[in-house]
Amino acid sequence: MANNVFANGQEIACKSGAGDVKASFPDVCFTPPDKVPPTPPGIPIPYPVFSKAKDTDKGSKKVVISNKPIMKRDSSNFKKCKGDEAGKAAKKGMINSKLGGKVFFAAWSMNVKAEGKNIVRHMDFTTSNHASPQANSAVPMAFTDTPDPPVTFNECNEEINKIKEVCDEDGSNSCPGALNTPYKTLWGAEKSIPPTEGSIEFGMRPGKRVARSSTSIAKGEGGACVRARRCHLKPHKANPKDGKNGCCPGQTPHHIPPTSVTNKFVTHANALCICLEGTNHSIGSHGEHHHGTNFLLEQLFQVRKLVTKTGKYYSAKLKTHIGVAAEVTEIQNGCNKKCIEEQLNKQFSDNQLNTEVGHNASAMGGFSYGKLDDNGKESIVKSVKKFGGA
Repeated sequence: MANNVFANGQEIACKSGAGDVKASFPDVCFTPPDKVPPTPPGIPIPYPVFSKAKDTDKGSKKVVISNKPIMKRDSSNFKKCKGDEAGKAAKKGMINSKLGGKVFFAAWSMNVKAEGKNIVRHMDFTTSNHASPQANSAVPMAFTDTPDPPVTFNECNEEINKIKEVCDEDGSNSCPGALNTPYKTLWGAEKSIPPTEGSIEFGMRPGKRVARSSTSIAKGEGGACVRARRCHLKPHKANPKDGKNGCCPGQTPHHIPPTSVTNKFVTHANALCICLEGTNHSIGSHGEHHHGTNFLLEQLFQVRKLVTKTGKYYSAKLKTHIGVAAEVTEIQNGCNKKCIEEQLNKQFSDNQLNTEVGHNASAMGGFSYGKLDDNGKESIVKSVKKFGGA
């Protein structure tokens, strides 16, 4: 059976899985000749050998999938393989004198571990018919189970087509200008060259100046691809930082909804983000999104009573917080609200979506809404009446 537990996009090998090694070849074994007197040690014949995940041995003890152990680097194995039974001459395997020996993995995840050992996955290589440590079938062969199926979306066709339209295939316009430079490098440069007295940036801190210029690039004529890719949400940990797989080096992956809302259900690293400019809750497009979120929550509390407010906390069902994040993203970045909601909803179960969770607005942008201009506030106020399909 498929267990739907994946590492690096590939199903983890475990005793409860349906994975196997098909025709690991060649397993050269000495075989008695047919219809003629046997000649020791026999005739060397290459055999394909087969093995299955259900024969997992020496797997994990505490970490399990479907209540059965998973496989770990070096220590775990499939306790037998089949297919070379005819090689029953006295010598048996050419290299190690073994038939039907163990199967060990020769590759594994580099960054996912269980009980201190790297776990093994679909498409990791194996060697078969071991009489430890030698393998008689030593040519690596892939273990096959199930790849992580691609997530499909019904509401994002327009956004996908926009990316294809405005983004170069080679990625050359994904991170234009300063967006292709890490924030720390830009901050250092801004700090070393203070703005001149009388300029619009005089008195601004380096981080604010970086956020201001980076946001201008993203919103400018050369930032069409940056804006289009905002609508494709990415996990916070997504790499490489090339604007396509992950955010640009000069951007911040901003959790929507804020991580304080979702951290009961998904880790900080895996939670979905929109790529914005500015490294804190009150600068650049990053700050604008935080302020927009807090302003909309306040309006929903005052006008619609769809959220409750206790001091600095707004409480509502997780699906309401997702609706708020999607609404603000549509208003500020032009992404279809339904597309954003669909991506976010796929992270959670129905139970989780209906769980009451709280957002600490004071710690994430506050109540001054300084990054919102009059038009921004007006757009949010207009959205309140129709929020949630009303």
